[in-house]
Amino acid sequence: MLYNRLSVTDVIVFVLFFVLTGCGGGGGSDASSPQTPTVSPAPPPSTSSPNTPTQTYSLLARVVDLSNSLTLAVKIGEITEIVAVDVANTLVFSQLDDGTRYEVIVQTQPEGEICSVENGKGQIKGADIKDIVITCQSIYQHNVRLHYFQQQVEQPSVVSSIFQVIDNKTNLPITSLPLDSFMVTENGQDIAANKLYLNNFDYVATQIYKTTLLLDISNNMSEAEFIGAKNAIKALINRYAQTTQVSAVETEQRLPQGHYLSIQVISDTHTLVLPFTQSRDALLTAIDGIVQTQQPLSLHTPLVSLLSESSNFFTLDTVELNQYVLVTKSVSSINAQELNALQEIQNDKPAASLYILDLNETAHTELSHLGQHQYYHVDELTNLTKSAEAVADQLMQLNRSLYYLYYASSQRSGTHQVQISVDDNQGCNTHLVDTVACVEQLVHSFSADGFSAVQPTLAMRVPSPMVRNKAYQLKALTRWANQSANHQWQIEQHTGEMSLSSMHAGQGHAEATLNIGNNRDVNHASLTVTDTNNPTATKLMHMISGSYVAAALSEYTLTLDTPLLHINIEDSPGNNPPEFIWKVANEEVAILSTDAGPQVSILGLRTGITYLYLTDIANDTSAVLILYVEYD
Repeated sequence: MLYNRLSVTDVIVFVLFFVLTGCGGGGGSDASSPQTPTVSPAPPPSTSSPNTPTQTYSLLARVVDLSNSLTLAVKIGEITEIVAVDVANTLVFSQLDDGTRYEVIVQTQPEGEICSVENGKGQIKGADIKDIVITCQSIYQHNVRLHYFQQQVEQPSVVSSIFQVIDNKTNLPITSLPLDSFMVTENGQDIAANKLYLNNFDYVATQIYKTTLLLDISNNMSEAEFIGAKNAIKALINRYAQTTQVSAVETEQRLPQGHYLSIQVISDTHTLVLPFTQSRDALLTAIDGIVQTQQPLSLHTPLVSLLSESSNFFTLDTVELNQYVLVTKSVSSINAQELNALQEIQNDKPAASLYILDLNETAHTELSHLGQHQYYHVDELTNLTKSAEAVADQLMQLNRSLYYLYYASSQRSGTHQVQISVDDNQGCNTHLVDTVACVEQLVHSFSADGFSAVQPTLAMRVPSPMVRNKAYQLKALTRWANQSANHQWQIEQHTGEMSLSSMHAGQGHAEATLNIGNNRDVNHASLTVTDTNNPTATKLMHMISGSYVAAALSEYTLTLDTPLLHINIEDSPGNNPPEFIWKVANEEVAILSTDAGPQVSILGLRTGITYLYLTDIANDTSAVLILYVEYD
């Protein structure tokens, strides 16, 4: 009696947990289905009478998670057949007699994978064999690409690279990779692990993430699509917002700390509807007020303008990053010249990431390339809200998905090259669509002219602003330490009930918990962290929001076309006549024309965001205000 081997898909589904074993050589074919062997060996002779029908059975072997070509050796009775398998499916060997012995082993491992066989050896005993599983697993830990944001040099000799790591299967950023996941070389030489730092943003004192929501108001959308687009943006805002403690007794729906949204509309140009804010209610009200026009859509003009104006700022202590979310129904009339102009601008400003939610009936290939991994083709209006919420999730995780890798170079002159890649990475493969640019290695050049040696410095992260009756985590890090760090925390010059607890340190890091009481006397404190093993310390006078809660949460916008902004504090809740002192945190963004009195005048110098500090020294109260400086 002859037996047959068939190839079928999803004949049986079951789950087994097992340990991978065995490893062989690699190599394979790109065929889409297993090859049928040219020789079908005969099984052992049957002992049944020729006139009596004999019960036969089947042998099923399920292949899972196979990406390349695998060769199996299948032994049935005394006959061994070599079987080539190129896709994950189920192999079926039929017409086998009862009592037939079988064995399935891996003859040749697929390239870049290890396959193992579970329950591969046995004997047929009056039933089909259904529990053979061949499971394959990539030998690589990662299957990712790199998305470049920015490379820069800081004095005296710090070389930094900011980038994302994108999973090729899901097209989503990967978070929390440790430092040892990266390979970094300078001029082809490995940089020692103890010289590299991976800034996970816990120690970046000022983090500003500015996202502009762009709503297509052209006549390219139907009325239903336009309403759906507005509802999707509102869903994004609601997903983004969270309950925020604005005082000891009040809460408000606001964006997370450091995140800000603005709204613009586009058709053949772009118009500002609402400047950057953290207020959910202000954003929702602005969206409700937007009406559709009959203007034609021209994505080229507004996007070129917006991306050209985009500015980003990275230092070891400050991050300002621009993002754009476009909800549109694209047109196929965007010519190659316009798309090239858009691509050139985004290549010049890679940190200005563009998320595109496109309602076009078919995916826009050129736009998907422009949006890189952030293009969402929404062919059904009902899916638009879900896509918008997915974008919100990415925006909220942006600080966790950015990798800020830096080191102090020993070079003192000339031009040098830095290369960064992810260790144990399979890299670009068939998981990617043709429109996605796949970068496996970042390569940057820098000039070391004027470089000098770094000195140990201490970075400190303190939440801002703070309110009464809460506990806050404080963090510190010694960079360029000559010896193992030994951190000590201290709180002094504080008013009211404040204390430090849960202080601990490790591997150059230090943490402490600041507990703030609920009495009215709580206003400010001087926090000091010192590394006694390295000649460095930092001291930060940090304002705790007291009586001026409203002022502490206020946001002010200053345009460069209207250079002076006047802020007036009308009342003082203290018992004494107020004596106001003002201070601006970043004088590269803005400066004060007056620094005392209830009214302050501010001059904007460049686009950016900074904090304003207000202190009433007569009543021991203070506040933190936020100032935006931007183009009109």
